[in-house]
Amino acid sequence: MHALLDTLQQQGWTIDKPSRPWTIPVPIRTRYDWVPSQVISLLCSISRASAPDERAWLVTGADFNGQSIAAFRWNEWEHLSLGAAKADGDRAWMLEIEAFWDDHFPISTSVRGGYAFLAIERDSLNVVMGREPEFEETELVAESFIETLRMMSIRASEVSLFA
Repeated sequence: MHALLDTLQQQGWTIDKPSRPWTIPVPIRTRYDWVPSQVISLLCSISRASAPDERAWLVTGADFNGQSIAAFRWNEWEHLSLGAAKADGDRAWMLEIEAFWDDHFPISTSVRGGYAFLAIERDSLNVVMGREPEFEETELVAESFIETLRMMSIRASEVSLFA
């Protein structure tokens, strides 16, 4: 997986690595205890991984720890959805949103052509994409995290999967 990050960097991505790997805060680690350890390890080994146009990036250890330079939180789209449900006063919808995000671990974000994300889905470990306005309606992107990184490295010259 690290070789795929190197490929992304060679193709213009900004990849910053901390002097020591990040750790995932306990509440996030507990909520997403089903995420493969290799995924967590890779994301915690980087502080920043952004596409050449700075409009798509991987979620990193810095994001999970609130130390990122990104304008968006690692779980920004969950917060937006919950805000909409709260504004409607719809408690059932809020619970549906929380359940969705319990089962979807965000790994990448884009603001290209609207807000979008990639996430690992709990039951299958597939990677799915969601877009605004209905973030919780997703489509399959890849059958694994590593396949997603491969796709991103192949398409890096096209900017990313979000193009």
